[in-house]
Amino acid sequence: LATSNGLQRYDGSSFITFKPDVSRSDAVPDVKIVLLYIDRHGNLWIMGDNKRIGIFDTKSFRFREATLREKRSSLFILQGFFETPSGELLLLKSDGNFLRYDAKAHTFHPDKDIFPHPPKWKRMWVHWDKHQHKIWMACDSGLGQYEVRTKNLN
Repeated sequence: LATSNGLQRYDGSSFITFKPDVSRSDAVPDVKIVLLYIDRHGNLWIMGDNKRIGIFDTKSFRFREATLREKRSSLFILQGFFETPSGELLLLKSDGNFLRYDAKAHTFHPDKDIFPHPPKWKRMWVHWDKHQHKIWMACDSGLGQYEVRTKNLN
């Protein structure tokens, strides 16, 4: 569970709480955990309120931070994770753009053009419909849909 009091795990009878520890570089990134996501490889991604993000190993209870290659001077909020149909992991930012994960470098890089969206619309949330092979986008100006097979934007 992502909480404002650390990362919490329920083992069937009690909770274990993981909090930051300045003496350990592999401790959870912040006391306030704002995002959790399990990717298709079973990795538990977590992000603290301080925008530190990475994989929390659920067996060893160690955190491995990923680098965000983003201008720190620009203010943004990470909205959530999104996996493309081809398996790429993305982070959606509050400005409607994405950061793409590079597994070899363990780094997220800006990527504005991962798939199209209506011009001058800002993506706020994205959902992959695996049954119809469509990407749904909740935007500031309406609802958009991208059909992966035909590459049509509606």
